[in-house]
Order: sequence, then structure tokens, then C-alpha cells
Amino acid sequence: MTVYFTAIALTTVAAAAVLLYTAPAWVVLLARPFFGEPITRMKAGAVALVFAGCVLVAGLGPSAARLSPVGALAGLGAGLTYGLYSIFGKVALQRHSPLTIVVYSLGFGALFLLAVSLLTTSRGLAPVPAAGAWALAYVIAVPTVAAYLLYIAGLRRVEAGRASVVATVEPVVAALTGSLMLHEPFGLMQWVGAALVLAGVMLVQGEGRH
Repeated sequence: MTVYFTAIALTTVAAAAVLLYTAPAWVVLLARPFFGEPITRMKAGAVALVFAGCVLVAGLGPSAARLSPVGALAGLGAGLTYGLYSIFGKVALQRHSPLTIVVYSLGFGALFLLAVSLLTTSRGLAPVPAAGAWALAYVIAVPTVAAYLLYIAGLRRVEAGRASVVATVEPVVAALTGSLMLHEPFGLMQWVGAALVLAGVMLVQGEGRH
């Protein structure tokens, strides 16, 4: 997360989000030496499609501000570290259940963030408002714990590279949800980008059935 927020500070939110989704490319490359997963033309094509789709969904077109070298490196580092979750998750599955992996990864992550928060904030942790308690509980239970459990369970059944490509539907769902619930703009280019992401997902899934 540190490199991701660094990328946001040095570039833009859209640019950082797009660079974060270089993760499937990192996973496809690393899964070759780690698990012997082949880098096929269909898989490489799927990675290219979903990345192009993420660029359009994020609204990062040719007119976007030029990326600073350090910001670009930070964004690529965010993509690499995000992709490593798939690699290490699949390695951990050789010995542990999905629940064990999620409990340890999220548990240690929470402790680390708590320590950083206490060390960098003189006021301590802010109390949770009663009105937001149910929303916070939902965020913890569904898009965090349940989502990671399902993803790790999926890694047990499919290649890490394929799973990472399929996971790129996340920015599409986020953009569509933002459009429906928050009335954020979702124009023609975003629709084209969503179509490219889905085409990439279908391509890599079709390869798995051969």
C-alpha cells in the first residue's frame, strides 16, 4: 500500500490505479518459474486486453498528464506487490487452508497498520461512529474477508495467471457501481474499456477449457 499511495501522490489516482493493474502481467511472468505455468499467446493477449481496458475504465487517455519516472516506478511496484499476493497465496495453499491464509495475512496486516497508526498519530485511533458501524462491519465481512477467501480458494483450482486476469473485473465493477450509486461519469470510453476487460477474461477462461 505504501508504494501505491506514493504513486498516487506523484501521479494521479487514475494513473496509479492503472499501474496497479499491471499485476496480472507480473503474475503471469512469475508463475512460470514458480509453478511452471506456460506463458501462452492467449494468456499474453488476455493480459494486454485487460490492461488496455483498465486504462480506459480509469479514464486515463492520451491527454493525461505525463507520468514522472519515480511515480511510474512506484505504480509498477504496487502492481508487483499486489501480484505477489497471488504467487505467495498459491505457495501457501500447498500447506494451509484458504481460511488459515486469510486469517494470517489480514491479521498481520491489521496489526502492522495499527502499529503504524499509533506511531504516526498523536491523537490515537478515532472512534467508529455508531451510524457507520454496520457499514464498517459490511466492509470487513464481505469485500475484505469473504472476497479474499473466495480468491484464495479459486487459486487452488486454477492457475495463478488466469486467476489474476479474471480479478481485473474489479475496476469495472467498481466503476459501474460508482456510476449507479454515486452518479459518477461512465462514458463511451469506459464502456469500451469494460468490454476489453471482459474480452480478456473470456479469452483466458476459454484457454482453460482447451
